[in-house]
Amino acid sequence: MELTQLRYFMAVADSLHFSRTAEVLHISQSALSMSIARLERELGVKLFERAGRTVRLTDAGFRLQQKLIPALAAVEEARSELLALSEMEQKPLEISVEVMDFAEEFLMHFRQDCPEVRFRQTFDVRDTAVERFACGKTDFCFSYEPFDLPGVTSTLLQTDRVLLLVHRDHPLANRDAIYLEEVSDQPFVTMGPAYGFRRWTDQLCFQAGFRPNIYYEVCDLQSITRTVETGQAVGLICRSTWAQNQIFHIAEQSGDFPLRMLPILNAHCVRRVYLCWPNGQEHNPNAARLIRYAKNQFHL
Repeated sequence: MELTQLRYFMAVADSLHFSRTAEVLHISQSALSMSIARLERELGVKLFERAGRTVRLTDAGFRLQQKLIPALAAVEEARSELLALSEMEQKPLEISVEVMDFAEEFLMHFRQDCPEVRFRQTFDVRDTAVERFACGKTDFCFSYEPFDLPGVTSTLLQTDRVLLLVHRDHPLANRDAIYLEEVSDQPFVTMGPAYGFRRWTDQLCFQAGFRPNIYYEVCDLQSITRTVETGQAVGLICRSTWAQNQIFHIAEQSGDFPLRMLPILNAHCVRRVYLCWPNGQEHNPNAARLIRYAKNQFHL
């Protein structure tokens, strides 16, 4: 028995009219009759009785019809589910990013591990990221804070200390560590208001009791370090961001390296990175791959 034969049988059993069914199926009446006759030979029973133009199901035909109703429904359901899975695998994951440097490093390594997964990033501030989640436009978010939304899972991936970057000739350059409020009157270089990094670093300063004196607004972390190298401002960076940049690591070994990294002693000066996703993402094959990768990498 072939699936097509069974579908032809069900169509005739429903209409009890061969020529009309053939028109609906876009095949010839003779091809339809031959398919039903072949099915009857394979089963060894008559499925239809014909008296002139009247067609009716035999007892065997009725029994087959009743068995096939749930069976073909299950086949169609499985087909629909597989098509949906295929569409999900073709669709890129929508990823909202607040923590730029962490997300870029994470996604680069994830792409090497799962090259078949496509994704599209948007760099968002907190309010925009929350709005995208609420509207169902985002599959994941790399966030500085957990999402306080129903139906959203927030998993802590990393806790990282914050460093103050100063020029080597800065008065504080020889200190082993500082409190953030000690640079409350210093010119800062940071990213523009459109970036999550800016909101996060502003909050660090507010918690230390001052509003940062921002002289320069840039669009990437490399520009922060380049500005500090000129001696015109101080800036904030995370220890892992510094460690993952090989250029900094190599340059730091030379005696004429222009930057100094000062650990900040304030307890609140840590960066937490959360991976957030709507519940049920485990049913999306590509999303499930990303979740598994994160759990394996960070031993969750």
